[in-house]
Amino acid sequence: MVTNRISNRKKSIDIFHVISGDLWAGAEVQVYQTLSDLIRQSELKVMVILFNHGLLEDKLKERGIQTVVFDENSKSTLSIFLQLRHLINKHKPRIIHVHAYKEHLLGQFA
Repeated sequence: MVTNRISNRKKSIDIFHVISGDLWAGAEVQVYQTLSDLIRQSELKVMVILFNHGLLEDKLKERGIQTVVFDENSKSTLSIFLQLRHLINKHKPRIIHVHAYKEHLLGQFA
């Protein structure tokens, strides 16, 4: 019977959001508001990948949203790409939502 209960559970949907995060402007506020609502849905597992430390990182962590920073001020674009690719391969998210040009290119290639 235990096996049946486990197999009947919904599998979580992993969602990655990739954003620069260096500002607190329209895109960052939208990501914060959207993810604050999404984390209430138990079947969703959300992770945010930022390219900069800042207010968005602080606010996401306050909400308990898993946040990883690949700091573009101290890492090369190649290093960020390799780390992003490793994270994607490790977690295999179903959805990768990117914001802006650099994030789109790195997300697409990773």
